[in-house]
Amino acid sequence: MVTAILLCKWLQFLDPMAQCDAKSLLQSACNSGIACLDEQKLAIVTAQLVCEILQAGGGGGGSCIVCGDTDPVADPDCDCAFGYNRLTGAEFIWDDTFGIWRQTGGGP
Repeated sequence: MVTAILLCKWLQFLDPMAQCDAKSLLQSACNSGIACLDEQKLAIVTAQLVCEILQAGGGGGGSCIVCGDTDPVADPDCDCAFGYNRLTGAEFIWDDTFGIWRQTGGGP
């Protein structure tokens, strides 16, 4: 739940007009071809938020997803980044102000 809330705030920072309610995000996720199973609603909403954030952040410095078998540590090659550890499921957001990765959910 924390991840979805943080991603909503990130999306609304990038695009103040963005719809960030669960019903709209779930509908958008279902319309884009992502399976809509009740037990996976939070995961679907989170995935849709990441997609919308990456699209909203494309005007200036760019956005990216960093994915690997370890937690991200290096500065990303973009201004806005989402990190994911495939082995632990940990999720991270790049904090450009402090130059650090902040874990937002998943993982140990």
